[in-house]
Amino acid sequence: MDNKLRESIDIGLERKLCGLGLLGTIAGSFTLFPFIGGIISLGGPVAYIIGIFNFSKKLNNGDIFKNFIISFIVIIIGVILFTVLSAGSIASIFMGGNSFREKAGSWVMDFVSLFVLWLSIVLFGFFSKKYLDIFYEYTKDDLFKHVGLGVLVGGILFGILLLLDE
Repeated sequence: MDNKLRESIDIGLERKLCGLGLLGTIAGSFTLFPFIGGIISLGGPVAYIIGIFNFSKKLNNGDIFKNFIISFIVIIIGVILFTVLSAGSIASIFMGGNSFREKAGSWVMDFVSLFVLWLSIVLFGFFSKKYLDIFYEYTKDDLFKHVGLGVLVGGILFGILLLLDE
């Protein structure tokens, strides 16, 4: 994209939507009123999704929204799989499983569930980096490049910290 076209595209509203969406998601969890916090927490991601969609349309690049949707789906599936796999381990605790086989099976399920969660976080970081790198190409704002790398490296480090904790 040449500089002339890049300067003619106004992405101020999209930046505000994405920023407010991220802030709303975080701020909603800190509010004193649970109902209002829930609305803010749900409104935040919606504003972020609208901002990303508008970025994609304004910059006429479908890869932005496609990579965002893939990253979103990957993390949702990863959290659901983690929850389902962890449920078996938690159920064995409540059922009073004391044999070595039950404890070993529980440990294996814990490891598999954490690995699935870590893998989904790394894939989320990878696809997030892809759409943030596209933002960098259009805006030449280094923040997008650094945030994308930070999300990817953070996902990888999350797995390393999980292994060190066990």
